[in-house]
Order: sequence, then C-alpha cells, then structure tokens
Amino acid sequence: DKKILGVFVKTISLSKDHWYVNLSKPEDKFGIINALGDGRVLVTDINGNIEAGDYITTSNIAGYGMKQNDDLVHSYTLGKATEDVEWETVKDTVTYNGKKNKVYLIGVVYTSG
Repeated sequence: DKKILGVFVKTISLSKDHWYVNLSKPEDKFGIINALGDGRVLVTDINGNIEAGDYITTSNIAGYGMKQNDDLVHSYTLGKATEDVEWETVKDTVTYNGKKNKVYLIGVVYTSG
C-alpha cells in the first residue's frame, strides 16, 4: 500500500505543557508512529521465509507486514528486515479469511518516512 506512513505504536494524551494542548480538545488522542530509524513490525508468512536484508511491505491483513517480492525500495516499502524468520519455528498465528497465517514481531529499519 503506497499510502503507508509507518508502524502505529500507540495512542497518547498530550501533557498539559505541550504547545498543541491549547489547540486541541481534552478528549483528543494522538498516535505515535514509527517511520524512520529502527524498530519492530508484525509480519506474516504470506510470502515465505524472511532473511535479514529483505524488504518488508504491507499485507492484506490490516496491521501486518510481509516479505516484499523484490529487492527495490518502492513507495509501498515499509522497511528492511534486520533478522531472519524461518516460519517452521514460529507458533503464533492470526486468522484471516478463514486461513491461519503465522506471525512474528521482526526487527526492521524503517524506510517509509
């Protein structure tokens, strides 16, 4: 998805001394997004094993990435894997369209910012 901005981490409320507090409502929440540097992202086994150096992109499963099909940085590239994932050793799964996909929280260097 070329609209990718980064990886959503969490929502926060602003501290009372933040410059934007006077411009927002007390019930407003703000999101923390990782887009540059290193971090982690949940990936699925949709495109097979992942090797350190493979690019990660979005998948059809909302909130999960997957191995990208090529080794070029595109507008839809999320980041570069910093570790290997061999799916036969992974036990965690997510069900999407009635099919179980294995998932893993992988280290990445973000390229989407």
